[in-house]
Amino acid sequence: MNVVRHGLPNYWQLLSLIPNFPYVFRGRIPVVRHSTHMPESELGEFGEDAKSVFQANGSWAELCKMDSDHDGNTNGEEMGDPCCTWVPNAEPYRRWDITHPCRPVENFTLSQLQNASPSSCNDSSQEQHDVHDRQFHKFYYRGTPDFGFPTTENFIMSWIGKDDLWFLKLPFFGVSVCLLGEWLYKQGLCRDLLGVGPAALSKEGPDLSLRKRVLILMIAYYYHDFISAFTHIALDFIPRYLPFFGPIAKGFQFHHVEPRDWVEQPVIILISHAFNMLGLLSMILFVIAPCRSMRLFWSGLYGFTMLVVFTHRWAHLRYEELPSWWRTLQNKGIIMSNYRHKHQHHQINQQIGQLSGKSDFIVDPLCRLILPHRFEFWTSVMLFTYLAPILLGSKVLQWRLQRKLAKVKIDV
Repeated sequence: MNVVRHGLPNYWQLLSLIPNFPYVFRGRIPVVRHSTHMPESELGEFGEDAKSVFQANGSWAELCKMDSDHDGNTNGEEMGDPCCTWVPNAEPYRRWDITHPCRPVENFTLSQLQNASPSSCNDSSQEQHDVHDRQFHKFYYRGTPDFGFPTTENFIMSWIGKDDLWFLKLPFFGVSVCLLGEWLYKQGLCRDLLGVGPAALSKEGPDLSLRKRVLILMIAYYYHDFISAFTHIALDFIPRYLPFFGPIAKGFQFHHVEPRDWVEQPVIILISHAFNMLGLLSMILFVIAPCRSMRLFWSGLYGFTMLVVFTHRWAHLRYEELPSWWRTLQNKGIIMSNYRHKHQHHQINQQIGQLSGKSDFIVDPLCRLILPHRFEFWTSVMLFTYLAPILLGSKVLQWRLQRKLAKVKIDV
């Protein structure tokens, strides 16, 4: 949205004028009313107050103390700066549990506000830091895991009520099953995964060696952490009004509002969240047929996507509540640990890989260089990480390259 035409500073200037400006996950642009769902919207009360303050050469300290939406919470309390001490380039008191300053229905009760503010604004910085850590720990771990199968009513509410693309899930799931079924029974995938099973019907040479199979799956393991990181960054900040990806982003963004939702929903519902993305990917793989090595690679990625449901879910359980074997995997760095994911919720833009965190040494510096809310860039990176192996592993592309190379040899 072009906020300048409403009399406000531009978006990039607002980032340095208002704390947590890009991290209002209940709505992408907090100065307007409906930025979650619509590309254009009128200014809300917070936007009008911001315009008045900044046109008069005022600062955040003045805007912070106002209660623009008249819900009983100051703008500072809603935007993570309850003591109104934030200055540009500094860290606000909190980056989590942010409410929308234009929506009076999104407000803190007194007890909620006590769990999101210092005991006293006159406390020392160390005292505030200690209180902050306890509050964030409580925010991150709140929720009771549901390990059972949902009731019919809860299943329907979770399947339909919380997902705008619920009607695509089963068809896309069917596409993925058909793709993997064809690979397993007609193209030698079963032999590549288990060493036994139906041989490939097509003439693609001998079976993959054990060494090559292990290498491909290891590459898939590391590559998936990059895919999960770039997907997470992009969908955390994609506007919800965009087709297809916008509705999928709704769940990613709501997770920063209510982390407990990931442990309260039944596992079957969490797994279904991946159906649409995997289904679209499966349709592309049907058309652009991958070679045998890449079929094993993509099968590994599909499996690791299912594993991420559990690495993410169990990262929201207290460490002492986890099975000992799972804690061992976390301690060895094989899967994402509670500490790493907790840090991601605290900072938003660091330690974003969802499988193991192996990608953090590259993704974290990139996020400092190009901020995560530049969703156009990160969406492009996300799409590239999917499309690059699709094209490179395409049998059609490889066949054409072989023909060109043969033609070059003949000409020489």
